[in-house]
Order: sequence, then C-alpha cells, then structure tokens
Amino acid sequence: MPSLASAAQPPKEELLLEIKRLRDRIKCLEGDNATMHIKLSKTQKDVDQRLTEIEMQIGPDDDDEITSGSCSIINNNSSAEEEEKNRESFI
Repeated sequence: MPSLASAAQPPKEELLLEIKRLRDRIKCLEGDNATMHIKLSKTQKDVDQRLTEIEMQIGPDDDDEITSGSCSIINNNSSAEEEEKNRESFI
C-alpha cells in the first residue's frame, strides 16, 4: 500500500518532463539575455558616440567637467557588465 507521502509526489515521467521544460526555458532566457546584452551594448556605444560629438561641439573650455562626469557613468556600466558576466559564469 503506498504511503501518503508517495501518493502526493508526481510520477517520475512528469518530473522528467518538467526538468526538460525548465532546461528549455533556461536556454530561451539565456538567448534573450544575450540579445538584450547586444542591444544594450549598441545603445551604450551610440550614446557614447553622441556624447563625444556634443563634447566636440562645445569645445575644450568645459571639457574637463563633462568628461569627469561621463567617466564615472562609464565606470559604473563597466562594473555592471563585469557583474553580469560573473553571474553568467556562475550559471
């Protein structure tokens, strides 16, 4: 006679199907993540390029103030990218 605990557990086939479904979902999410990373990198590159164009139009007078502000933003983005790569490596 099966115990109450074993009666509550789904059959092995159902568990295997769920494992397969979850693995497929992980692959899909990893693909989405890679796509979003590429889009983000392109957007950051475009913003950086536009920022450089604007800084060149303004001229060298206020360049030091503007550059120091943009560098801190770039450094924050770089550390966020490194954190994301570390997270992906862990998986």
